[in-house]
Amino acid sequence: MATQRFEIVEGPGELKFVIGLLERDRRLQFTVKVNSFTVRPEVILQGILAEDGSKTKWLIQGYILEGSVLVAHSTPFKGYYDLRRRTGWIEY
Repeated sequence: MATQRFEIVEGPGELKFVIGLLERDRRLQFTVKVNSFTVRPEVILQGILAEDGSKTKWLIQGYILEGSVLVAHSTPFKGYYDLRRRTGWIEY
């Protein structure tokens, strides 16, 4: 299956992002642009890695949850998220 990438146009703030990472099974939502409309899939973060030294830009990974507009069943994803701008991308 080909990799699909979607732009995050709005995501959680710093506090929700960190809580989502630390609390197991905590669901987060990212507003994602799909063609000419937006959807808000629920995700569970499983890991992050600093993208640079700014402490605001992160490489993320986790699962897009079952029943999302993007996927029919829980699907692993990876992506990039900028906490300051609350934007980035996810791909699966």
